[in-house]
Amino acid sequence: MSAGAATSADESVPSAPIVLDFSSYYDDLHRAVRAKSIPWDGYARANLISDADLALISEFDKQSNLQKTALISDKPGTYIPLFVRLLSNLLREDTVQYLLAVIDNVLKTHAGAADEFHRMSVQDATMPFAPFVKLLPKDDPFTFLASTKILIFLICTYKGPAPVPLDLGPLFSTLQSNLRHTSADVVDLTVQNVQSLLSVPEMRLPIYDFQGGKLVSSLLDVLSGQASPQIQYQVIFSLWLLSFEKDVAKEIEAKFHIITPLTDIAKGAIKEKVIRVVMALFRNLAHLAPMETTVPMIGSKLLPFLDILKQRKLVDTEITDDVDFLQHHLRESLHRLSSFDEYVGEVQSGKLEWSPAHESELFWKQNASKFVEKDGELVKALARLLNTSSDPIVLAVAAHDLGQFIKHYSLGKKILQDIGAKHRLMEMMTHENADVRYQALMAVQNLVSQSWAI
Repeated sequence: MSAGAATSADESVPSAPIVLDFSSYYDDLHRAVRAKSIPWDGYARANLISDADLALISEFDKQSNLQKTALISDKPGTYIPLFVRLLSNLLREDTVQYLLAVIDNVLKTHAGAADEFHRMSVQDATMPFAPFVKLLPKDDPFTFLASTKILIFLICTYKGPAPVPLDLGPLFSTLQSNLRHTSADVVDLTVQNVQSLLSVPEMRLPIYDFQGGKLVSSLLDVLSGQASPQIQYQVIFSLWLLSFEKDVAKEIEAKFHIITPLTDIAKGAIKEKVIRVVMALFRNLAHLAPMETTVPMIGSKLLPFLDILKQRKLVDTEITDDVDFLQHHLRESLHRLSSFDEYVGEVQSGKLEWSPAHESELFWKQNASKFVEKDGELVKALARLLNTSSDPIVLAVAAHDLGQFIKHYSLGKKILQDIGAKHRLMEMMTHENADVRYQALMAVQNLVSQSWAI
């Protein structure tokens, strides 16, 4: 499975490592590092490397790039342990950078090099991972980027008994930190690293569970910025890989609320591959976790968008198949859902609009008491929208609905007081939008006009 395609949940789970093309930023750093001259003789005089290692590395440095490739191909068991040994023993930044660049190039150009690295574990159980883990906290961009890239490549090529014999905490911490880096180039490379690591099925749950979901949360934060179509695609591809884990599929919407923002991204996508990977992700969620994700999909107005996509006469058969599946699934679900189920999905999506349920007196008489179920989850969601949304339609509808809840549920006033919604409704009476002001006023009137139930 390549990074350029996506499959449905009915197909086999992708597991082959993804080979990624890194950016010109990384390539420029790599070239600059490889051009440096390293004082190997000085290390030998200081007894930091042996005479035998000096002879080997000096001979290697004298060769052209083509000759270096041939040298490693002829003697991988000599030169690969040499590079790792030197990396483990030497501390000077330019030397560490140089050795990382050499190792990175060896892994990229020699098909069997990874196996040679892994054979080192026979002599030392911490190999080949330990030398690269110790470099992850370094401030120098090339050092932490190259160390991360190499470490992930070695994890992806690990063929020993599961799990990988490695404390993944330092790597995940580095990835999380780099996803929040001020450099867009570092963020770009880190997204690629996460995507590549998630191609290993055994890595998915550890990544998802790391520090209660902080790594996934940082990945999603990338989407909320000014992400390019390529970054959008890679982040969503990573979510798609995660969604093959059934436990993740069942929990991810409740934990991270991804369906509405991803629907919005697909609606505004310039690149068709972004739409393709969103549809593939949604198909996985609908297939593996229909109870947890169907209502939010309906509430996010996914179905009307699917109808628009179908009218485009898409050439990409993967998108067409996923759109057909989702249309059928959502339409069947709509027939089974009550108006209250639809309402819940709408609130969960954060995309409130004047659909019939909001203005139906019968709806509120029948369902107001349900708003306090699950510790008042639905009332709290409406109150949260008052504080977080900037859309005047969402604010007006939320204010209206809280007013109706107060009107039809005797303990509603105290609940709104306790969660701070009363104060926010009063603030909204001076909102710049006339409808928001009106709906807030009507809700406040309900608050003050009826007797309080204690």
